Amino acid sequence: MRKILFLLSKGIKFFKKNFKNNLTSNISIITILLLLNTIGIIIYSTNDFFDKLTNVKAVRVYLKNDKKDTVDDLKNSLKKLEGIESIKYFSNEDAYNYLINNEDIDEYLKLLPPELFPSFIEIKIKENFRDLNYINNLKEQIEQFNGVEKTSIGETWILNFMKIKYSLNFFFIILLVFISLSIASITYNMIKLNMYKFKTEIKILSLVGATKSFIILPIIFASIIENIISFIFAMFLTYIIFDWGVKNALSVLGFNFFVLPNIKIGLIYFAIFIVLIISFSYFSASSFLKSAGSIHDN
Repeated sequence: MRKILFLLSKGIKFFKKNFKNNLTSNISIITILLLLNTIGIIIYSTNDFFDKLTNVKAVRVYLKNDKKDTVDDLKNSLKKLEGIESIKYFSNEDAYNYLINNEDIDEYLKLLPPELFPSFIEIKIKENFRDLNYINNLKEQIEQFNGVEKTSIGETWILNFMKIKYSLNFFFIILLVFISLSIASITYNMIKLNMYKFKTEIKILSLVGATKSFIILPIIFASIIENIISFIFAMFLTYIIFDWGVKNALSVLGFNFFVLPNIKIGLIYFAIFIVLIISFSYFSASSFLKSAGSIHDN
């Protein structure tokens, strides 16, 4: 414990000595994180938007015929399925009235006779069962029942929205890789420059038998402190921009598309960031020691 506290105190001293020199690099990291946060919020908000659009609340079951016995038997079978909230039957006349009351329907469709409109049963799905995989399995079960012509949930537009969602997520992952490499490059070079300034001191420590961990742990601690400060500052700027600036600007239009991620996602993001910084810092410090010829791996 004493050793850890000692190395931590050395890390704080190392951080203080190099803070001004590393200011430009820290500003670069803040800028990159701000860009990442902005794109992340846009992707998160877009996913939330598409999730709501593709949230299937009902399944329509089109019937082969509208005989009362067929309808009653089918309704009884549907009631036995898991996740069903309500079941409502629409006759040809009901389907016709449903259509003509829709203001977006073209006028010529309203001239068609009610007999041409198919009767159907509308099934409302419970909120906890609105997963697309479950809905598809439910459709397959329903289509096995007698009297069912086909089922529909508006598959075409749902699939189109899902494709857009997955494309955006793929773009974000690629971007995340490049941004991570940018942060890695900045951290790598920043640590190497800092260690070069203390090259003589590091050489002396190596000659007197200092272990590798004794030399690099304070440097890693200093790097973690610097990057935590950059992370907090970037998150603060992101919050100000989106929760105050963008939110107020969009409230004038009566529209707010952006949704800030919850605290759980923020903590996971922070944990991944710290793990990456530790990895980048260790690799940079270790490679410098190897090139300087000062290696004691204990």
